[in-house]
Amino acid sequence: MSKVKIQGHASGTGVLTVTAPNTSTDRTITLPDSTGTILDENSSLPAANLTGTVADARISTLTASKLTGALPALDGSSLTGVGVDGISSSADATAITIDVSENVGIGTSSISAVKLSVSDVSKSVAEATLNLISGATSGAADTGAVLRFYGHSGTEGRYHSSIKGAKENGTSGDTAGYLTLNTRPSGSGMAERLRITSDGRGLSQFTAKAWVNVNCPSAAIRDSHNISSIVDQDIGRFDVNIDTNMANANYAISSGGDNSETENYVKVATWVIDAGKFNIHCHILNGTKIDLNQALAIVFGD
Repeated sequence: MSKVKIQGHASGTGVLTVTAPNTSTDRTITLPDSTGTILDENSSLPAANLTGTVADARISTLTASKLTGALPALDGSSLTGVGVDGISSSADATAITIDVSENVGIGTSSISAVKLSVSDVSKSVAEATLNLISGATSGAADTGAVLRFYGHSGTEGRYHSSIKGAKENGTSGDTAGYLTLNTRPSGSGMAERLRITSDGRGLSQFTAKAWVNVNCPSAAIRDSHNISSIVDQDIGRFDVNIDTNMANANYAISSGGDNSETENYVKVATWVIDAGKFNIHCHILNGTKIDLNQALAIVFGD
């Protein structure tokens, strides 16, 4: 039969003591039929030597300090307790969807080939909201969130247009928030092309700065934009006061009007007075001044 041999180490001086437990029951210790090292609680076991299934009862607490080296690939469907608000650990979130082509859907999983799709499932798609929020609380009036549209290489400074929202408490230019559309003309930097102000004006070289429809007999404004009031000076003549002044007096006015179905041969002439107002004269062809049924004027300029 096999023999049990206890052999001391040639250079060691310590004494190894084999102590029997306090028991009244016979115990048998069977050694494996192989050459190796018996592990204890202070030994390390290479991960390559771990095979099979470890019963749950054998693992009470696994601390981070016990994990070293690289972890193997894990099946995400089996993970729990690692999710965040809106994105769950079981990968069933619909708040944000990223497909294999790195297209992103917010509130929708139907993103097709569109890089970013935003949808509010509680409303129609047309009512979906995308907020761009700037954290700026001080500084120039145009400090606000910017949405940029890039072309070709997409590097900084090469975007072709942008939409910029000014903060609400602006300190220069308009006293409240506004929205601007900027484009990049060939060979130059970004230039403002259109500004939409909080009072409803659209400021550009291609939008009217002001317009008015006047009921001359009653010296009343039927409707207008950026016109504060009119002053009746005489028959067929009145001043038009601009609400937000023009930059200077070098602007253009187009005017017209009508009298009645039987007397349509009228002339409406305008005289620029200054940046804050202009004058309108109305008369029929023979020069007689007349209060027309309506006099019209539209203003373009800076």
